[in-house]
Amino acid sequence: FNQDMAYDQFVQAQLAGDLVSWGDEHTLAGTGFLAIGTKILAEQDPVKKRADIIDEQLDTLGRAFMGLSIGCARCHDHKFD
Repeated sequence: FNQDMAYDQFVQAQLAGDLVSWGDEHTLAGTGFLAIGTKILAEQDPVKKRADIIDEQLDTLGRAFMGLSIGCARCHDHKFD
């Protein structure tokens, strides 16, 4: 994977490797970034389970690419942050 890829291409491969026109099998593997993480497999409600997965993905993206923890935004907001 260390092919001296430009950072913008690296981020595109991580987030949309299955959709980019310049992609290959390595780019497709980059989308595994979105699948890594804690999954609540015991959740019975499919709507809540999907929301939990999306919430976890957004929090991971925020931490990785913005350096911010945005997981708390699901339940509340901070007036002064």
